[in-house]
Amino acid sequence: MRNNLKTLRIQKKMTLEDVAFKSGLAFTTIWRIEKGQIVPTISTCAKIAVALGVTLDDLFTLESINEK
Repeated sequence: MRNNLKTLRIQKKMTLEDVAFKSGLAFTTIWRIEKGQIVPTISTCAKIAVALGVTLDDLFTLESINEK
């Protein structure tokens, strides 16, 4: 998910701060997820998906496809 988060965030032309603000999560939380330092809960993933305007499936599918 972390690779998808960064990819989708960049595609949406959003900063880490934008995602943090729109999701209601801390900037450091978003940053740590992108760096792979923490594994987010499904609730956190849902908040990020809403902030990015994508589905939960979008957060996970791209990574699965890219890893094959």
